[in-house]
Amino acid sequence: MPDSDTEPRLDTPDPSAQFVAYLDHYRATVARTTAGLTEARLRTSLVPSGWSPLELLSHLVHMERRWFVWGFLAEPVEEPWGDREGGAKGGRWAVPEGVT
Repeated sequence: MPDSDTEPRLDTPDPSAQFVAYLDHYRATVARTTAGLTEARLRTSLVPSGWSPLELLSHLVHMERRWFVWGFLAEPVEEPWGDREGGAKGGRWAVPEGVT
């Protein structure tokens, strides 16, 4: 995964390559932003939405799994709504204690 603040080029002739480049860019951005945070900081929200960095990271991981594995490939996914309170579709994003 590239570690760059530079967004992918918009004039890439291959839309698939551009999509993958954006995924890599945003994955690296989230990883860089959360690296080195303590457990307490990962679980503390500083934004009006109430989401903590760990909840956002968990949500992004689950969303990729839901879209790419479960949605596009039609493969089973353990706990497709695992980023939600109680594992229920439509619930608030949550990360259980002990999950890092």
